[in-house]
Amino acid sequence: MPGPPPKRDAERTRNNTPESGAARHGQLRPVTIPNADRKNWHPRALSWYEALKDSGQADYYQASDWAMAKVIADYLTLWYERPRAMDMANIFSMMGRLGTTEGDRRQVLRVELEPVVEEDKSATLIAIDGYKEALMRARA
Repeated sequence: MPGPPPKRDAERTRNNTPESGAARHGQLRPVTIPNADRKNWHPRALSWYEALKDSGQADYYQASDWAMAKVIADYLTLWYERPRAMDMANIFSMMGRLGTTEGDRRQVLRVELEPVVEEDKSATLIAIDGYKEALMRARA
């Protein structure tokens, strides 16, 4: 059983940069996310697959990851039809390899998802405010 997930980078006290651990680096390829098998999958398997599409780790998924996700959804559907404890352990293990939970992402994929930082005002609103000020000065 794997140990606890590593700390977030912000929680680390060391100053050196850890190595990625990857022997070689490749390029991300364009990916088309395959459609879910809505007719044959159990509703919870379908829900899990759809949730993957909206999750941040999906930014890193390639075609083979999506193919694996479909295999997991098939397996999960079979489990709901005939549950067995050992099958659920296998399903969780496969889900973990895709970084389904935060701990899995940090431990297995070495990926941290950061919150989206929204700007206070969009450029459009800033421009509109500028026009309003210029209009008010012109009237004065």
